[in-house]
Formats: sequence, C-alpha cells, structure tokens
Amino acid sequence: MNPEPEKSLLLPILLSVLGATVVGGGAYYMGVNQSQNQPTVIVTATPVPTSTPIASSTPSPTPSPTATPAATIDSTANWKTYTDTKYGFSFKYPPTWAVKNNTAKNDPVMELALVDTAKKYTSEGSDLFPIVFGVAKDDVNSSIDTYLTGGREPLKSELQSETAIIAGKTAYVLKGSGTGTGGYSNERIIFNGGYIYSFGTNAHLAGHSNINDPIGTPETQAINKVFEDILSTFKFTK
Repeated sequence: MNPEPEKSLLLPILLSVLGATVVGGGAYYMGVNQSQNQPTVIVTATPVPTSTPIASSTPSPTPSPTATPAATIDSTANWKTYTDTKYGFSFKYPPTWAVKNNTAKNDPVMELALVDTAKKYTSEGSDLFPIVFGVAKDDVNSSIDTYLTGGREPLKSELQSETAIIAGKTAYVLKGSGTGTGGYSNERIIFNGGYIYSFGTNAHLAGHSNINDPIGTPETQAINKVFEDILSTFKFTK
C-alpha cells in the first residue's frame, strides 16, 4: 500500500474545514461588532388624544316663585287723631270713642279721659273712664324711684321689672291690683322733655274683674285691647 496518496487527500480536507471556521467566526464577530456600533433607537408611545367631554344637557332648575307677603291691615286707619300742641303729642283713637279734658281747675296735672260713646263702663253704679292720659311737670329728675314716692308709694309694689317702648321712648310699666292708691292697674310712665307722661286704664274695675287674672272679663279685655292699640299710635310732636 502506498501511504502518500491518503496523506495528500487529508490535508485539503483540513484546510477546507479550518477556512470555514475562520470565515464563520469572522462573520459572527463582524455581525456582533456591527450591532454594537448601531445607535440605540428609543420608541416613545404617543398617547391617544381623549375626546372632549360633551357638556351636560341637564336643564337648570327653575327657581321657585317667591311668595308675596300678605298686606298688613292697619286696624287704626279710620281712627280719629287727637293732637296736643302745648305738651307736644298726638295719638289715634276709635271713631266711637271721645276724648274729654278731665283736668281739674288749677291742677298742675293735665288729664285726658277716653270714653266709649257706644258703651258705658261702670263700677259700683258710677260711670268709669276706661282710659286716662296725664301730663305733669317733671320735678323728680326723670327718676321712676322718686316718682313713686309720697301718695304713689303703694304703687312701688306694682312696678314691673320689664319696660315698654312707646314712641321710641322707654316706658316704665306698673301693673297690679291698682287698689293701693286707687291708681291704675296697667300704667306706663315716660319721662320726656321735662314732662312726665302717664298712660293708664281702669280695666280692672270694669265688670269687677281681678287684673291679675290673665283672661279677665270681656270688658277688661276690650278696654285693654283699645288701650294697647292707642299706645301703638302715640307720637311726640316736639
């Protein structure tokens, strides 16, 4: 056997295999190297624009109609008016009533008596002045404590802690049996402009009712209602 031909055949085969390996490795190297040298591409996702919301078609609520306040009825609209220019005051009184000047001669206190011409109020057989107004010089320095001295001392027990407002002025309230001095059972006292104004009723004597009774007789209620209405119209004119 001749070994030479076999040797010469093996060498080309080895060279062929080695060449393929070198070429394949070179190609791999070049491919990797090429991919490393390529710039990195960053893909940014573009947000899908949202649609503009559609305005609500709900109708606005219809405002409720404002209730028209009921007209206030003036129960004294047709009343007569009494005006005193000397002492500077006026007030209204019912058309069926009359105002009488009950001032005694040489009396320093001016007194007005209001009577109902359609109905007489009596006490123990005598005519009764249901409502009285008085005006006197203020000689007590506008003090209710000084006012309730002397002959009015018993009225101190009837002085109420509350006050009332008449014609924008503070009025001191006396309310009781009215038997201490024969005084009035529902009296108001105002100090104004150097004078003392007093307002009172004899309602407790009408029908012989007890003024401390919260209801009283119909006569008592009728007189007190007119009394309060008259006071609501009282005004100082100077």
